[in-house]
Amino acid sequence: MPSLIKVEDFSVAELIVYAKRYAFLRERNLDAIAQGGIFAGQTPENLVLSGDELDAAIDAAIARETSQ
Repeated sequence: MPSLIKVEDFSVAELIVYAKRYAFLRERNLDAIAQGGIFAGQTPENLVLSGDELDAAIDAAIARETSQ
């Protein structure tokens, strides 16, 4: 099972970098896969995710992995 990051192990500057990276993925256009570039996706459904759908998918994956 992958380990989740522990906030207390990072400086504020490092957490800001994580937040900026996530914000970039979260705001990607759903056409990113067709246009090329970086995007977030879900398999085996082969879905490109952004916004609230990305948040929900990540939250669900974290819940599944931390409950095991």
